Amino acid sequence: MLITLKDILKSNRALCFTLLFSCFYSINSKASEEVTLRKYGYGKLYWNGVLHKKPELYPLLESKRYITPDTPPSGVPPFYKTSDLESENMQLDTKVILHLSINQKNGDVFAIVKIENNSTKSYFMSMQNLPKFNSKKMTNSLPCSEMFLITADNIRLDYLGGKCSHSSYQERDSWVEIFAGKSLSYRVKLNDTYDFPSGKMRYNIGTLEYSMVNEKWFIEQNSNVAFFSIMNKNEMCDEEEYSMRMINPDKANCSYADDADNIEGFLSKYNFNGGDLNGFILRSNQIITEIDGDEIR
Repeated sequence: MLITLKDILKSNRALCFTLLFSCFYSINSKASEEVTLRKYGYGKLYWNGVLHKKPELYPLLESKRYITPDTPPSGVPPFYKTSDLESENMQLDTKVILHLSINQKNGDVFAIVKIENNSTKSYFMSMQNLPKFNSKKMTNSLPCSEMFLITADNIRLDYLGGKCSHSSYQERDSWVEIFAGKSLSYRVKLNDTYDFPSGKMRYNIGTLEYSMVNEKWFIEQNSNVAFFSIMNKNEMCDEEEYSMRMINPDKANCSYADDADNIEGFLSKYNFNGGDLNGFILRSNQIITEIDGDEIR
């Protein structure tokens, strides 16, 4: 079924009351606008089991991802695992600031990300969250994964880029150290990996969650992976999900995370992995900007 932008904008009028109500209901309504309204995807050619000739709007529930019958459109990944408020509080507590800015120039849309470590100790960032740098200046770099969430009205843009090969998630070689008082920044051309629909639209752009850990995390993570791989009855997480669980247990999708029948479920109640003391996740601010897809190269 072909869905036009006119149809989408028309359907939005019926949601005006809901949007106005949400403004009073939550102080974070502005930040969660794309979660509340998004129903459609744009960019990928393969969806609903069919390879299409050109990008067009499609219902998110018809994406190629496995969707359960009770999954709402807002539950189709990617989506933010933390609220704006949670991320802002984490940045205040850790003194690690993740800032995003958007710049349009000569038919290109650039995302500039800066991570500032204003604490008194080093933190490590997963290379899965960083692009593949083409130069030491870290400009015009290609993403290694889906690093941004880009929405407009109730449309979510699909990530069309690839992935980079990294060492094991547990190895320090897969992490970049940001020293105390130092910062790391890079620039990504969004239109290299996202297709912007024709016409002017108001976009909401933010980074997805970044994984940050300190030195102690590596020691505990390596020992715990070995220990629980032996002691757990049924381990249903892959390596990356297990590591994410050690950074933020509430945000990982491990089926056994709350299983009180195994020793990990028992010890997790007593914060065996250090919890937020040694690892955390955070994401950037969100930028609202107007982009004319007809002017993007």
